[in-house]
Amino acid sequence: MTVKKARVEIGRALSQADSTEQLRMLNLIRSYLYANQRKLGLNLSTPLCVQVGCFCTECPDRCEGDMHRGFRLPSRFQSLESAVINKRHVPVFSHWRLPFDNVSGFPGDGKAKLFDAGTNPLERDFTNCHPTALRIVSEKYAAEQTMAVTGTTLEGREETFDYKVTLVAQITNEVFKSISHVTFEDGVKGRVILSEPDGRELARYHCGQTVPQFREYRLVKGCCPDGCCPESVIVIANATYEDVYDDLDIVEHGNPLVWKLLAKFMRLVDKDDKDSNDRANMTDYLNLATSLMVEQSTVEDGENTDFRFRRAPIKGGRLGNRFYGARRQ
Repeated sequence: MTVKKARVEIGRALSQADSTEQLRMLNLIRSYLYANQRKLGLNLSTPLCVQVGCFCTECPDRCEGDMHRGFRLPSRFQSLESAVINKRHVPVFSHWRLPFDNVSGFPGDGKAKLFDAGTNPLERDFTNCHPTALRIVSEKYAAEQTMAVTGTTLEGREETFDYKVTLVAQITNEVFKSISHVTFEDGVKGRVILSEPDGRELARYHCGQTVPQFREYRLVKGCCPDGCCPESVIVIANATYEDVYDDLDIVEHGNPLVWKLLAKFMRLVDKDDKDSNDRANMTDYLNLATSLMVEQSTVEDGENTDFRFRRAPIKGGRLGNRFYGARRQ
């Protein structure tokens, strides 16, 4: 179900015609579900097929092209429950350890393993780890907003630059060897896309994010005996809460009744002078909505009503003009 459909159902339940208030209530409901998922017995994990790629090593004096295999999760997913490669379950370890860095000489049983390598502000690394300028553009938000980028320049210094981001794509004058942080002091407005000058996307930052990060996992071994290495990994990933704002975004459940019940529940939560009837209704609304989310797995109006997440694919875009960032003192 789209955000538009969900907020309209909320508006009907609350007799609320203001789309801004409908959206506020929708995000309030979603925030409550994420914060109380264990108590409510909800499973907010989802299966994903992630593409295996090549990523740069951490050493700032690395040789160009020095890379390792692995993948980064979309920003709304911050941990894994399990993974499958070549129809076999793969153990996921919580820390990357330097003795395992030499993939070809990995000690042990020779089977595939995944290691949590921390987070990175980019979903994709620079092409072949080569230094590059950045292309920055905003989507669906016309006003100017500020984006701070901290990275290592060609001179080998780590510096922070402030860029004014608008709907007009621009290319930085600064060339970076690596990026360590990207921050939005007031949170992302609309959507911001960071790319290489030729339009190859490095990251897509979503509404409300202040310090966007992508969780990285390094893949050790994992190739078949015939030398074929996997191009994708099936994982069960745990989602974290993010605001939705676009009417075409996808919400977590496709049953309209769920959103109506939860809207009535949240309205009573916000009520100051609750009586015994209000508290009883709160319990009834929440229990019925939760039971629908946990038990229902039918298809209505062509949409799966399971508690699942979806993510739009990365797209390219047109190029803009080169511009300068404001170097911080």
